[in-house]
Parts: sequence; structure tokens; C-alpha cells
Amino acid sequence: RPEVVPAYRRCRIDSVRQAGVVVRIRAGRGTVACVAVGATDDPGAAKYELAVEGGGIELRSGPQGRVLAAASQAEAFLNEGEARPFWIARDADGGGRVSVGRGCAVGEDPLLAHEDYAAAAPPLHHLFFASVGGAASFEAHLEEAATHGFLTFTPDKYAFKKLSGRVLGDAVRFSVKAEGHVHVAMGPTDDVEQALYEVVLGGEGNTRSYLRVGAKDAPLAEHAGALLAAKEYKEFWMRFDRAKRRLSVGVGAEVGRGVILETAMAVRQCPLRHLFICTSHGAEGRWCFKPDSVALVTPPGGDYALHAVATQPAQQRVFLSVKHAARDVLIGLGAGPDPGKVLYELALAPGGAPVAQLREAQSTHTWGANTAASVALPEGLHPSVGTELWLAWAPETRTLRVGLGRVVGARQLLECATATDATPLRYLFVTALEGAEWQVLSGEEGVLSRAMLAVG
Repeated sequence: RPEVVPAYRRCRIDSVRQAGVVVRIRAGRGTVACVAVGATDDPGAAKYELAVEGGGIELRSGPQGRVLAAASQAEAFLNEGEARPFWIARDADGGGRVSVGRGCAVGEDPLLAHEDYAAAAPPLHHLFFASVGGAASFEAHLEEAATHGFLTFTPDKYAFKKLSGRVLGDAVRFSVKAEGHVHVAMGPTDDVEQALYEVVLGGEGNTRSYLRVGAKDAPLAEHAGALLAAKEYKEFWMRFDRAKRRLSVGVGAEVGRGVILETAMAVRQCPLRHLFICTSHGAEGRWCFKPDSVALVTPPGGDYALHAVATQPAQQRVFLSVKHAARDVLIGLGAGPDPGKVLYELALAPGGAPVAQLREAQSTHTWGANTAASVALPEGLHPSVGTELWLAWAPETRTLRVGLGRVVGARQLLECATATDATPLRYLFVTALEGAEWQVLSGEEGVLSRAMLAVG
């Protein structure tokens, strides 16, 4: 609320793991509004401070520290009658870059940036607010920041940056803003020297894109035309089809559509497990990896073998959504990667009937066979907006539960006892008789946030 805050007041938000945060500030003329970020709940240990006054804005090394970056303009940044948004973002890979900008779109058009090569950027676990010379009000909007995904930056240098996480599924979506020469290398390990493939987007002055083995081999596939823009995020996806042993790259938000590059592979090992990114030839890159990054499309036909999504070894909770499907949706659960050894099968709207069934073992298209639990599904599925589900397994009671939404335990549909000590959620196999688009997310939180869960 508007008041003079002479000493730093902590915003009571613990373990904020988003790559960025939006803060709305309202303050009058002559007031210095300050926002500090740090890894602990001690404001004195905050790594960076954002200070805004009149037409000036500064990024400092901690509270009242030295100025690391500054900008100015004729018009005042703040207004007493209007809460104006600013964003603060850290390098999502634990690097030393911190950026500041105006607006609610985290990562868009930064005003300030600082590279600290001596230390990694602090996680935005704790925020602190203060004002000097007058009253100010502050509002932190974490969800606004989270919806823009997992942000990172690459300089003009052909040196790959390793993303800190591991892709859990067989597809990944991202957006990038660059003039050209965007590089994505991929491989089964976290060693870039063992990367199997490299994708180059907007090469040769944003006129040519190609997919190649390693960094110097001849292209396996090429695409002519401009794909990138210096002032606009462009969306791309990459997908590995295990059954066909094909690696595909496409444009747009929907995985499986807009293919521009594609090649056959000699092995079944997914090359997307670890990603490495960079930009070169005079181009800097701003990247956003989507919160629903594990995305895939299943074609009509209902073949389980097409899409296996491996989750964590001790997985106890999985969240997923299915879109563009009104009936005959199947989700297989197993302890191994063989779709022929599915332990349990969840069927939604089998044969078009408004029911959900949990079955023992796989009984594809034999509705009602081996049913362990069944319940009415009065609302059916939602093809246009998608249907969200949670699956949870309790090892202490060997109980498997299924429900609607993103809150484990809420809107429960089905429950059955299992005969195994190992989690049946180790591998998921998804399909729909008429085709569908899926997002698969895994985590240990009871409520699934929109933060990045797939990479990083």
C-alpha cells in the first residue's frame, strides 16, 4: 500500500523459482522506489537492487550499492496515480546475467542488463521493497512472469550454453528473438561434445535453416526462407518419433504441424534429452522455453508404441492434459519402456460413453475388460480447451488414484489398489483413437504451478 518504507520490507513469498517476476510500482515525484532480490530472507544480503526515481532507473549491487547499469528518459518512469509494471529476470541457466525492463512481458525489450561473471545470478526466492523520500506501493505478480516461461540469453558467440535441466518427453517447444544464426545442439548426455545433431535456424543472414550431424557435417535437411526476427519472438518445436525413428523441427506453437526440417535416425535413443544453445555471426538471442514444454501430438489410430513419455524413476505424481479429443482416449501406465507390458490403463470416454475406466493391464479397444474401477464422466472431455488430469501413486498403501484438474486429491475420479512396490507411473504411453495433442508434466508439488518443469 502507499506509504513511506524507510527500511526494506520483505515480500512474504518463499522459494519463488520463476525466471522472472513482474512488480507494479506506484510512487510520486521525488520518491525513490527500490526493489531488491536475493536468495535468502536477509535484505542486507540481497544481490541486486532496482532503484527507480523520476526519469532515471538503476540496477545496483545490493541495497544502496554501486551502480551496475543505468538508463534515463525525459518522461518519468513512475506515476502517483498509476501502478506501472517492471520486470526483473535472471539467467535461467544459473549464469551471471540479470535484466530489467518495463511492462508485463518478462524478457521483452530490456532497459538494463548486467553480466556478473564472478557469480551466478541469484534465484528470485525473496523480494524486498523500500521507498526513500516519499510513499510508494508495490505489487508482485509471479503468475504473470511464470506464463512467459523459462528465459535465458545467448551473446554473439559460437559457444554453446548448456540448459541446466533434462527434457522429460520426446518434444520441446521454445521461442527465440534474434536477427539470425540461432543454434540448438542436442544429445543423450549433458556433454556438448557428444551432441548428436545441431539445428541452425536463420543461417546465412536469416535465409537458410538446416539440420546436420555435429557442427561441420553436411546438412541432412534444409529449409529456405526467413524464420527469425530481431524484435519479435518466433515459436519453434522439436520432436523425436520413436516408432519411425525420425527427428523433426517445425514452426509454430503446435507440435507436429509446420515441419521445416526432418531426418531419419539410426537409433531409438532420444536426442532431445539435453539441449545446448547459442547465437553467432553478429546475433544475440533471447530465448523462452515454454512451461508446457513436454508436448506431443498423437495421430489417429490408437497405437501405443508411437509415444512413450518417460517420467522420473520414483515418480509419484504426474499431470497431463489432452486436447482435440472427444472420445477413446487411452493412457497406459508401466514400470518399463515396453508398451506391451502396460500395468494399468486409463480409458476416457471409451466408445464415446461418458465414463472413465481404470483397467488392469492393457486391453486396447475392449471396453470394460479387466476393469479395476469405473466412474461416470458427466461432463465428458473438452476437445477445444483440453481436459486436465492428475495421477498419483502412494507407495505406502500401493494405491493408484486419478482425478481432474491440477490439484492432487481434488475432483478424484478413480482409485484402485496395486500389486506392485514399484511406481506404475515410471512410464506413460498415450494415444487417442481420433488423434490428440498432449502436455505431460511431472512434479512433486500438490498444486502444479505454471513454472517450467520440463527443462531447467
